[in-house]
Order: sequence, then C-alpha cells, then structure tokens
Amino acid sequence: MPVKTELFLEAGVGIRNLKPRGQEPASFIDENSRQTGISYVLVSHAPGPLANTDVMSFSGRSGSGMIGAVAWFVEPASAKELIAKLRKPSGEIPRYYQVVLKVRFQDGVPLETSYVLHRELRASETK
Repeated sequence: MPVKTELFLEAGVGIRNLKPRGQEPASFIDENSRQTGISYVLVSHAPGPLANTDVMSFSGRSGSGMIGAVAWFVEPASAKELIAKLRKPSGEIPRYYQVVLKVRFQDGVPLETSYVLHRELRASETK
C-alpha cells in the first residue's frame, strides 16, 4: 500500500501496533483453544498502488475472526458505530483508515465482534 501504516499483521505474532497510544498494547494476540477463542482482525481501507483506486483488506489469523469481522463491517448498526468512531472533531470522516476488531467465537462461529481502535491513513505519505 502506498501509505505508512502503524498497524500490520505479523506472521506468528498477531497485529502489531508500532505506535501505541495511551494504554494501547504493542500487539494484539489471538487467544484460541480448539473450540473457543478471541481473534483480532485488521481491516485496512487504503489507496491502490496507482493512487486512482481503493483497496480494502481483512487480515487475521483465524477464519472465524475473519467471518465475524466481515459480518460486523456490513451490518448497518456496526457501520453506524464505525462512522461515529472514525469521525474527526471537524465532522470529517477519513477516506483511508485501518481498524482493529476483536471477534469472540465458539466452535468456529463468531458470537460477538467489537471495535478496538483505528488509525487514519494519509494517502500523501509513502511507505
């Protein structure tokens, strides 16, 4: 992606937070047993490689987490929550962003998905 990111999925670790703010952790690590667990998913909406398209990706280490994140993202109530979280004090909503979601699941079925944090991405910055 042609932007600097503070959040990324690191193989074998989870979601890495390069610049934690306040009490945020430096990483979000899945907590899974065979049937139940918590999975963190990183959703990125960024400019495409040629800067005339957009790219949206869902990154995670659990299929159950990914399913829960996609479902949360398309539900009207959670979309409204996301817009409220993304909205800046000026009322503007950033075009590009990353969001970390927490998905609780059992027997491979997502039960609850919640917003954890987000970061605005600026298209003019290069990686």
